Amino acid sequence: MKFIKNKMPELVSALVLKRPKLIIAAFAVAVVLSIVAAGRIEIITQTEDMLPAHLPVAQQYNEVLDTFHSTGSIIVTVENASRAEKIAAAHRLEELVRAHHDLPDYLNSVELRADREFLGEWALLLQDADDIAELEDAFAELNILPFLRAMNDSFEDTFLDGDGEQEFATNEDEWAGLALYNRIEILMNELHAYVQNPESRSSEEWGEALAEAAAFGELYNLSPDGDMLIVSMRPNFSYEDFDKVSYVTTEVREIVQVVGAEFPELRFGVGGDIPLQHDRHAAIEADLLLPTLFALVLIVLFFLVSFDRIRSIAFAVISLVVGIIITTGVIGMTTARLDILSNVFAVILLGLGIDFGIHMVSNFDDFRRKGFSVGDALSMTLEKSGVAIVMGGITTAVAFFSLTISSSMIISNFGYVAGVGVLVVLLTTTLLLPALLVAFGRQAPARERRYVIRYEFLRDFGAFVSRRRVPVIAAALVLTVLLATQIPNNRPEYDILNMMPRNAESVGVTRSIIDRMEVSPFPSYIVVDNPDEAHRLAERAREERLVSRALSLRDYIATDEEQAQRLSEIARLRGNIGTYDPNYSYDSAAFEDLLYEIQRLEWNLIEIADLTVAGLGDGNRIQRKRNAMIREIFGAEVGEPGAEVFQNLIATLEGEPQRNAALLSSLEPHFAGTLSGIVERMVSPERPITVADLPHNTRSGLVNESGDRFLVTVVGTAETQQEGIMLEYDERMAEIMPGFTGYVPLAVMLTRETFEDGGRAAIYAGGAVFLIMLILFRSLKHTLFAFGGLAVAIIWMFGLIPLLGIQLNMMAAVVFPLIVGIGTDFAMHMLHRFHKEGRIDYVLRYSGKAILLSSITTMIGFGSLALVGEIVAIAALGLLLFIGIGCCMLASLTFIPAFLAFGEENTHTFQEEYHEVHSSN
Repeated sequence: MKFIKNKMPELVSALVLKRPKLIIAAFAVAVVLSIVAAGRIEIITQTEDMLPAHLPVAQQYNEVLDTFHSTGSIIVTVENASRAEKIAAAHRLEELVRAHHDLPDYLNSVELRADREFLGEWALLLQDADDIAELEDAFAELNILPFLRAMNDSFEDTFLDGDGEQEFATNEDEWAGLALYNRIEILMNELHAYVQNPESRSSEEWGEALAEAAAFGELYNLSPDGDMLIVSMRPNFSYEDFDKVSYVTTEVREIVQVVGAEFPELRFGVGGDIPLQHDRHAAIEADLLLPTLFALVLIVLFFLVSFDRIRSIAFAVISLVVGIIITTGVIGMTTARLDILSNVFAVILLGLGIDFGIHMVSNFDDFRRKGFSVGDALSMTLEKSGVAIVMGGITTAVAFFSLTISSSMIISNFGYVAGVGVLVVLLTTTLLLPALLVAFGRQAPARERRYVIRYEFLRDFGAFVSRRRVPVIAAALVLTVLLATQIPNNRPEYDILNMMPRNAESVGVTRSIIDRMEVSPFPSYIVVDNPDEAHRLAERAREERLVSRALSLRDYIATDEEQAQRLSEIARLRGNIGTYDPNYSYDSAAFEDLLYEIQRLEWNLIEIADLTVAGLGDGNRIQRKRNAMIREIFGAEVGEPGAEVFQNLIATLEGEPQRNAALLSSLEPHFAGTLSGIVERMVSPERPITVADLPHNTRSGLVNESGDRFLVTVVGTAETQQEGIMLEYDERMAEIMPGFTGYVPLAVMLTRETFEDGGRAAIYAGGAVFLIMLILFRSLKHTLFAFGGLAVAIIWMFGLIPLLGIQLNMMAAVVFPLIVGIGTDFAMHMLHRFHKEGRIDYVLRYSGKAILLSSITTMIGFGSLALVGEIVAIAALGLLLFIGIGCCMLASLTFIPAFLAFGEENTHTFQEEYHEVHSSN
C-alpha cells in the first residue's frame, strides 16, 4: 500500500515521460497477439454448463442427457382455420421433413399424431383388466344405432348411476375426459358431414372415417379448444452440439415457411427448447457487439461536451478499447470460453473502465488548462488521482473475483472475466493512456472551440453541502428509511423464458403453447434403475394438482401379473365379440331411436360435465369442452350457445328423414365392417407386450438402449410457469422424487443458488474492500464514512427496484458485489481527494466532476444493455446496474461529502499554489 501511495505515481511518471513510444509499441504488440489468441474463444450456451455440479438436480440433469441423449424438442404450431386444414398442413410439413436430404438423420422422431398401428394392435393391453371387461357390451353390436346405445348405457352406468364424481379427481382424469368428448365430437361431426354431403367421399371412405373416430377419437395433438395443432420433433443430439442445433432449427424454419406459403390462411410458429437454444445463442452474439457499439457512441458524444480536447477523448477511448482487446486475448489464452453472462464483458468494461480514463483525462486537462507543463500535469494527475484509480481498480477487481467462489460456472466465469478485464484496463489506463497524452497530447487545451460543460456548478454544490451538511444527512436518512420499507417487496424472477431473447420468435411461440395447450412445454425428469420404482413415482406425481401428466414404462408395459390378467380378459372378449348386420336398415322406428340416442348422448355429456366440477373445479377443460360443443349451462339456466353439435345433427337428420335414413342404411356395412376389423385386431394379442413392440419414438423416451435405466417424465400444468405456483410445484415434486430435474427445477435451483452465491460474494468483497481502504487511509472513521455511503446507496437501490416494478432474475445475483466495488471506488476517490485538498467544494469540483462523469458513462454502458440488449436477463442486469450506479453516484456526491464536511479544513498549501497558477492564466 505504501508503494502505491508513495512510489507508484513517481515511477509511472518517470517511465512514461522517458519511454512513451516504447510503451505504445509494447501495447500494440499485445493487441496483435490478443487478436490471435481471441480466435480460441468459444461461446457456451449449454444449460449444464451453468449448473453447480454438487447439487442433485444438476447431477440428475446430466444423467438424463448422458442416458437419453436429448430431452429437447422442436415444436411446430399450426393455428386457425378448420381441423381438416390444420391436419393437411401438418401432414405436408411432415412430408417435407421426411423428404429432406439429411434432416431425418438428426431426428429421433417426428410426432404428428399417436401411432395408429401400435394402438390398433396393443390398445387393450394398455388398459386395466376391469376396463377391458367393460368393453363387452360396447362390442356386442357394431352397427351405428346399437353402438351409440351401448355407449350411452356405459356412460350412465359408469358416471351417472353411482359416484361419478370420483372418476374425475386428477388432471389425467381431466385429460382423459377431454379425449372422450373429442372422440364423440369427431364422430358426430363426421356423421353430420356424411349426411350433408355424402358424395364428397366414397361410402367405404365414410365408413372408415366414422369407424376410426369411434374407435380411436382424436389422434392429433390439438389444444383443448381445438385451435392449435402441434407437431413435435425430437432430435438425436444434445444441446452441446450447437452446430446441429443451429442447422436443424434453420432447416425446420425454412420448411415451415414453404408450408406457410402453401397454406396462407394458417399461422405457423416454431418453438420448444431447441429453437430457444438457437435463438439465445444468436442473441448472445448480438449482445456482444450492439450494446458495446451503442454505449461507445453515447460515451464519445458525452465526452465531446465534457472535455476541451478531442485528443484526450480519443486517447481515453483508445486505451479502453486496447484494454478490452487484450482482455479478450487473456481469455483466449486461459479459459477460452464466454457464456450468456460473461459474453457482455465488453459493455461492462466500457462502463467501468472508462471511469479510470475519465479521472485521468479530467485531471490532466484541468492541470494543463491551469498552465502546468505536460510532465508536471502528468505527475500531479498521478499523485491526485492515480493512487485512487489504482486502488479503485483493485477494489473493483476484488469485487468481481469474489464471484469466482460461486458453484455456478456461469457466475464464476463472469467473475473471472470481469476481474481480469478490470485489471487489464487499469493497466492500459495507468500506462498506455499517460503515454498517449505525453507522446501526442502536448498541445495545451484549446479555448472555447465548442460548447464544453465546465462543471463549475459542482463547486457551488459542494459549498452548499458543506454549509447544509446536517439537513443533507437528515434528508438522506429519511429517504433511506422510506426506501428500506420497500426492500421486502423485492421478488425473484424464476421464469426461464425471461432469460431468453426478448424478440425471439421461439419465445412467443413457446408462450403461446403454454397458453393454448394448457401445459408446460418444459417437462421434468428423473432416471431410476427399476421400472416399478418409475411407475410408483409416476403414480404419485399424478395425484398432484399441478401435474398434468406423468409417464413411465409401466404405462405401456405392465407387470407380468397384470398383463396375464389383461390377456385373460382379452381372450374372453375375443370369444364374445358381437357381430354386425351388413344389411342393417333404418325404418321410421329405428330412425327415431337413432335421434333419441343422439339426444341422449347430449344429455349425458351435459350431466357428466356437471359432475366434474366436484373433483376438478368450475371451468375445467371438460366443462369448457361441453360448452363449446353444446352450449353454456349454469344449473337450470342456459348461456351462450356453442357449436350445438348434437342439435344441428338432429336438425339435419330430421330435415329429410327418408333420404337420411337411406343414407344411414347404405353406410352401415362400411362402418360396422371397418369397426369389426378394428375390434378383431384389438383382441388379437395372445402374448404380453414387450419393449421391442413399442414404437421407437415412444421407447426412446422411456428406457435406455441397454434396458437398465428408466425415465419418468412429468408434465406440469400451464400454471407451473407462474412464479408462486412454480415454487409450489418445485417443492411438491422435490418431496415426491428428490433430485427430479428439468427446466422448472433448474430455474428455481439456479436462481436460489446464484442469489446465495451473490450474497456470499458481496460479503467477501465488502470485507476485502473494507480492509484495503482501512490500510490505505489508516482511518476507521473515513472508512466507515465510505461504507456508510455504500450502505445507503444499496438501500436506495433495492428500495427503488420494487417501486419500479422490476423483478430480480438470477443474473441480478452479480449486481450486489458489483455495486460494492463501484460504490467503494467512488468513495475512495472522494476520500483520497479530501485528504489532499481538505475542502468539500474543491473535492466536488474536481473529483466530483470525475465521479459524475464516471457515473454517467458507466450508467450509459450498463444502460445500453437495457436499451438494446437482446437477452432479457442481460437487459434486466443492465437496468439494475443503471439504477445501482445512479444511487452510488447520488450517495457519493451528497451523503459522504456531508459527513466529511465535519472535518473540513479552511486552508491548503497546494490549493494556494493551484489558484495562483489559475490567476496567472
